[in-house]
Amino acid sequence: MTDVEIKLYHKVVIHEILESEYDHFVSLVTLNKYDLRWIDGILFLFLSSNDSEEVLAAKQQGIRNWELFHFTRLDIFTPILKDPITNREAAIIDNSNNEFVKGVIDSLKEKSIISSPMDTS
Repeated sequence: MTDVEIKLYHKVVIHEILESEYDHFVSLVTLNKYDLRWIDGILFLFLSSNDSEEVLAAKQQGIRNWELFHFTRLDIFTPILKDPITNREAAIIDNSNNEFVKGVIDSLKEKSIISSPMDTS
């Protein structure tokens, strides 16, 4: 029998967080073809750090490093994002079932870095 060990990531270190107005976000992400994700009213992308020796060592300890977390608001999930000016499109992945990434979003909301969509403050 093959021995299988599962070591899930348990922490993420985010080096830069950027919030954009929806129209600016759409223009940028459709131009550059980023992988987009959506969870609970938040449309976002993250860019992982390059695999330096330090980053690889952190991965072995269950720690991810993201150079950038860029987000905007999108209340209702839609599988395709379309820039109305250029007609460029980008696919969106519903990450609602990804517990690790959902945990990141929840943590950012708890720290008031992201306000909940229902929050009017």
